[in-house]
Amino acid sequence: MNIYQILNVPPNTDRKIIQDKYVRLIDSYSVIVDFSNNDNVAKLANLKLEKLREAGRVLNLSEFEIIDQKLLDDQEEIGKIKLILNSSNRDKVVLQGDKILRRINQLGESGEKHYLLAIINLQINRTLNGFNTVISELNNALQYDPENIAYQSLLKSLATELEAYQAYQQEKVREQEIIRKRLEEQSRLELQRTQIKNATKTGASACCSCCCWILDGC
Repeated sequence: MNIYQILNVPPNTDRKIIQDKYVRLIDSYSVIVDFSNNDNVAKLANLKLEKLREAGRVLNLSEFEIIDQKLLDDQEEIGKIKLILNSSNRDKVVLQGDKILRRINQLGESGEKHYLLAIINLQINRTLNGFNTVISELNNALQYDPENIAYQSLLKSLATELEAYQAYQQEKVREQEIIRKRLEEQSRLELQRTQIKNATKTGASACCSCCCWILDGC
């Protein structure tokens, strides 16, 4: 077992940093296990927790000892925000979107911060730009924790959804182009009919004038 790989830190990392990272990871995966609506994701997170705790026992780490008080405060705030985002009342989340965003942005830099930014943007901005923002935030989160199952799963799911959305948009553009060409052709034919009609009228008028001139001459 590669303990440092599980913790995602170099072997020569300061013990205080390892301790803080360990607590953050334990807290992160515990929340996933407790609140995830996806049984498979929860199961994978639980397996990750077992590996983390095994690594923690080897290195004699504590699940509760956090050196940085700001980090402790952030962890408490992250837990509260996750409870809000996991609420079934999506309308309430959307209405409080700006307020939640401000709370998330006040957190220290971490994978969880960017993951929360991804989640809130996913709920309040269901546009192409919104999807791109979510994917960008998930990639940022993975920079901090490349092995995080929740980050990976959501990114994969969104990439598939974005691909389908882009295919739909491309098909919509093709349909609009077909309609545009059809309207252009209809306009061209209408103009052509109008020109023929006007030419016919002009020819008939000229013919009448000619006939009258001949009759007058007679």
